[in-house]
Amino acid sequence: MKLAVIGTGYVGLVAGVCFAEAGNDVTCVDVNLEKLERLRAGELPIYEPGLEHLFKRNAREERLLFTHDLAGAIKDAEIIFLALPTPPGADGAADLKYVLGASTDIGKLLTSSSTYKIIVTKSTVPVGTADKVRAAIAQHAQSEFDVVSNPEFLREGVAVDDFLKPERVVIGINEGSTDPTRAERLMRDLYHPFLMSGNPLLVMDARSAELTKYAANSMLALRISFMNDIATLCERCGANVDKVRLGVGLDSRIGKRFLFAGTGYGGSCFSGNERLWTRENGALRSRTLRELWETGGEVTHDKACDWKTPQLDILAFDCEKGEAIIAPVQALTKRRYAGAMVNFKTAMGRTLRVTPDHPVIVREDGELAMRLAATIKAGDELLLCTALPTENAPETLDLTSILPEELNSISHIRCQDGHFSAQYASYKTSAKEFLKYPEEIKFGNRMPLHLWKTLRERGELVSTSPQVQLYSAKGAATYLNAHIPLDTDFFRLIGYFLAEGFIHCETGRPNSRGSHALRERIGWSFGEHEPIYIADLRRILQAWGLKWMESRGPGAVTTVVSSRHLAFLIRDYLNCGTRSENKALPRHVLEAAPELKLELLRGAFSGDGSLTLLQNGRNAMLEYATVSRSLADGLCLLLQSVGIVASVKARRMNKSTQDAFILRVNGKNQLAALRDVFGPVRRAKIDEIIDGYQRTIKQRGFDLHERFASVKIQSVIWDEGEVSGEVFSLESATGTAIIGSGIVAHNCFPKDVQALVATGREFGAPQSLLEATESINQRQKKTLLPRMEAHFDGDLTGRTFAMWGLAFKPNTDDIREAPALVLIEELLERGAQVVAYDPEAMDAVERTYGSKFGDRLRFGKRHYDVCEGADALVIVTEWPKFREPDFAFLHEMLNYPVIFDGRNVYDLETMHDKGFTYYSIGRPTIHSTANVKEEVA
Repeated sequence: MKLAVIGTGYVGLVAGVCFAEAGNDVTCVDVNLEKLERLRAGELPIYEPGLEHLFKRNAREERLLFTHDLAGAIKDAEIIFLALPTPPGADGAADLKYVLGASTDIGKLLTSSSTYKIIVTKSTVPVGTADKVRAAIAQHAQSEFDVVSNPEFLREGVAVDDFLKPERVVIGINEGSTDPTRAERLMRDLYHPFLMSGNPLLVMDARSAELTKYAANSMLALRISFMNDIATLCERCGANVDKVRLGVGLDSRIGKRFLFAGTGYGGSCFSGNERLWTRENGALRSRTLRELWETGGEVTHDKACDWKTPQLDILAFDCEKGEAIIAPVQALTKRRYAGAMVNFKTAMGRTLRVTPDHPVIVREDGELAMRLAATIKAGDELLLCTALPTENAPETLDLTSILPEELNSISHIRCQDGHFSAQYASYKTSAKEFLKYPEEIKFGNRMPLHLWKTLRERGELVSTSPQVQLYSAKGAATYLNAHIPLDTDFFRLIGYFLAEGFIHCETGRPNSRGSHALRERIGWSFGEHEPIYIADLRRILQAWGLKWMESRGPGAVTTVVSSRHLAFLIRDYLNCGTRSENKALPRHVLEAAPELKLELLRGAFSGDGSLTLLQNGRNAMLEYATVSRSLADGLCLLLQSVGIVASVKARRMNKSTQDAFILRVNGKNQLAALRDVFGPVRRAKIDEIIDGYQRTIKQRGFDLHERFASVKIQSVIWDEGEVSGEVFSLESATGTAIIGSGIVAHNCFPKDVQALVATGREFGAPQSLLEATESINQRQKKTLLPRMEAHFDGDLTGRTFAMWGLAFKPNTDDIREAPALVLIEELLERGAQVVAYDPEAMDAVERTYGSKFGDRLRFGKRHYDVCEGADALVIVTEWPKFREPDFAFLHEMLNYPVIFDGRNVYDLETMHDKGFTYYSIGRPTIHSTANVKEEVA
């Protein structure tokens, strides 16, 4: 038969190769030209035992072809398989945009001269998809066709065997079929070679077939999670999970398969450098995913990833309402990843970098949709947040209430209106408790900050922060008002700092105690040709009570303030950074009123901005340059919150060692909104240019909507070669997060169980049991690590562990969700060493971990080699060759006869007879005849 397979992912490749092996002529279609070239060159993008041999043979004999030409592929095809990705949506439901898009394309190609065809949904799709596929095709088709549901039941690692010798084949005939008998007959003919052993082909309606796939996967997940819970109970009460499993499994109504306790079931993610916006103490702040992960908190180790449940709110997006909101984070994850990353660059220079299986939010035909990153192409539209949630920034800052203890203990307070002296009699007695010479307060109107706070708490001193100033050194001290209004002057001064400011520390002269004083200097450098900005800066500093010093260099004037309190305010409280490369938006500006946001922009552009004239001065654009990615992202989001979408370009400046990010604003309306961004200095020129516009032309590269903008993807770039390292993600209450410069991004978690839960909600039949199953799976922890620590008296430093198995399951080199990766990292972090062996996955793990851990992680050529001199053996993957080792030889190779078995490979009696101390999951521990403490002494 002549077949077409649309999609060359895991399912499409296995199906196409195996159908060709049965003698069919198969044409596989994909839009990824680079992937097609690799396939034509004989290079498989996946590893699956037995697949490569069949692939090369059938390609060589020209029964297996690869093309991007959909029309040519389906012209003579009798059966067309849809093997396309169906990523999860915000509510866990599968997104069918790609499947339905291909269906529409097929329908347009079915002309009146086309022969009868069967279109088969091979992807994992929700109930009702066949109806939608039929409707999409029928809108355009002019010839006869039928739609059939044919779900796949392939297990990774044995997929070829599963396909060639299926336990059953399920065929669902669409109710609107023109000739259901004909469709059934052709599908039976196609699968006849695979069912020679007598296994059934089940024919049912399409909806039942679709639900069968989800139900089967979810039943498997339910059984696994159920036995994991039972294993935990067995350990607590002293039972043996193997005995329980046997007793349950021999019940013919239940069966024995998949009743083994394990490490849970379970990726897609961002790089650790991706930034998102957290809400901390009522203000938005830019943080990287890696920074959030490293802030602490309990870590749970799962098969798929490490995860935490932080008390954290982030800036997210409500896809139903089309607006940004503040949403709680339900989980934060980290996992090892080896593979390509997909980079999207938009026409406005905004970028997004994710794993290929990450769901991406796009705008299609005026609606929001979810598509896998691997399916995104140039011309698709990403979303930018342009309206922030309504939050009220404080109107003032009281420095006396926010100082850290370190600074609080050395700070002093002074008043200029004499109210300390006037009230001295009321607190004189209390002051003697703290000061040797309390009369200094009366004559100097100054006291330690901690005393000021105590006297106010006792009601002995009436004094407020607007009445006082802070300082940290006597004599020629620098005073700073304790009460600072968050007004136009405040935000403009911070804007000046973001552009031209710096903070550095100096060690001063030794004091009477022999320690050196610490001086922190805050400076702003402007050109000599910018006296207006210099004067404005100094006026604000003076209004805050500060004094400054001036230094001059070639063409530059620097205003310097020596104040630990001002340094704390700008660097630590506002989080603005200290130098060009770590600058960031200040706390509270994203919550501020529009006029205050514009003042910060005015300060920033006055320092690092420029007005670039175009077309002989008839046009112009505003530019701002910074080497801080955080500041560039923040300014983009700030501009968007006042209705301005800037473009961003990364460029290496002359003599620079790092990229600069250049923000550009153009267009008549956007220039008009920022006409005051340079103050009076260039306003006249901007007004002249705006007045000279003959008409207002819609800007290219983005479209503004009510509360967001959409930007077109200009290019999709896959990383060259394979990337190895850690990737991160999070799950918010909305399933989304606003990242970087305001891009609306989707979260990423396993989909089959969630999809069936979502289907239940859609049809008004909540799947409470599956929701509990998902919860159990997330809770399931690795139990080997605490047993290792307990066995070795809580200290794994210097211990060497032999590890058998690295892949997440036997017969594959796939390590994406492998529990071995988590266990390796945990052991190495505790000071241990690991020597590992796996028949297929060692190269992948070495690429992932080799450079990070050096010789603390080593690999062996044989599984026995890694055991020599090891303190214990750890079994993580149940490869067949591990099942019957030479136990006597193993006993001799190990320093101590100790095995930690994460797969329950061996029976307890054998371990007892062979003299091993044996830890497994859900079963009693077997101790060797030697005392455990003597073993590890």
